[in-house]
Amino acid sequence: MTLEIGTNDLNQGYQASTASARLKSLIDQITADVPDATVLVASLIVSTSSTEEPYRSAYNQAIPGIVSNEQAAGKHVGYVDMSTLNVGDLADFLHPNRSARPAPRRRATSSGRSADALRLSSRPGLPPDIPRCAGRARTPVPHTAAAFTDFADAVARAPCTRPPRQWDCPRGEAESKPISFREDAAQPFDDRMLTWNLDDRTVSIWTVAGRIKGIPFVCSPEALKLLAHRRGESDLVHRDGQWFLIATIDLTDPPLSEPTGWIGVDLGIVNATTSDGRIMSGRRADRYRKRMRATVAKLQAKRTKSAKRRLKALRRRESRFATDTNHCISKTIVTTAERTSRGIALEDLKGIRQRVTARKEQRYRLHSWAFAQLGSFVEYKARRAGVAVVRVDPSPSTVRRHA
Repeated sequence: MTLEIGTNDLNQGYQASTASARLKSLIDQITADVPDATVLVASLIVSTSSTEEPYRSAYNQAIPGIVSNEQAAGKHVGYVDMSTLNVGDLADFLHPNRSARPAPRRRATSSGRSADALRLSSRPGLPPDIPRCAGRARTPVPHTAAAFTDFADAVARAPCTRPPRQWDCPRGEAESKPISFREDAAQPFDDRMLTWNLDDRTVSIWTVAGRIKGIPFVCSPEALKLLAHRRGESDLVHRDGQWFLIATIDLTDPPLSEPTGWIGVDLGIVNATTSDGRIMSGRRADRYRKRMRATVAKLQAKRTKSAKRRLKALRRRESRFATDTNHCISKTIVTTAERTSRGIALEDLKGIRQRVTARKEQRYRLHSWAFAQLGSFVEYKARRAGVAVVRVDPSPSTVRRHA
């Protein structure tokens, strides 16, 4: 296992002072989980990033000491020196190009092996002493899809040279359930493979055909502000003929204000009613849901190509409509609570579908009731506004409301 890790945290200035300590914790976790694994820890390559460079030197100087301590503890840990690369080997300000190849540096490891067996190259294969599943052939892993398929077939046919261990996959199960991927499955990208340029509203994606730069994206002004707090990987999703980039935003919640009172919210199937007597109607969504159910049933009965095309166009439309309605209702509740310096008390309806017995004509209405989504919307909007939210037993609140 090769670890060249820390680039993204240093480039973003994220907890740079504890980066080396977190690296040691990760190595300890890996060697504890898989004691026979050989972990190769590589230093960070040179970059032209004004954010990363002030931290890179101190981080790289700490790595040999971490590796030496791990080797003294009898762990299979090696060090790979990447300092021979220079800015001419970079594809951009942070990432190496395809021809980048560090020169070999000889450095002894815990078992006395030289680093020649551990060094990286432009066509990296695993070191000859790293254990493989069921002890099969130790062949460098090829890069092309066709060569990889031939390699996998050869490994599957190779005889086992040692007794299976507890983490080895059963060969029969692996052969009967081959790994497959959907063409439209989500593809995750970390900050090395996908770079955001918020000023130009473009992204740069590293693909098998090389890096593609200047891909434009569109979003609302509010979403663009939130992207400044993006953390972690981004997911590329293809849905209904369109491409979406899903990013994770890390925001610091403001401190909760001390509520002077509480707004009770009764989550009905049709309406959401507050203790102030305000009724926020979801009747429009309920009528839309009934109409969509009748339309879908009629199209499914036709079984024609045009009906199937229409069904494909209608899918997820009902859920989008209900989601928009819940967003509007939850925003109204949180805005009212924030304006009046009160907290929000929501009914705890978890498990209600199992507790309630409904007649056949009411089951669809009960099971399409999106109370959990409305509750989650209220909770996350309240956290961002600093409003307290509690869950209460629904029975007493319902009795008081109808009293």
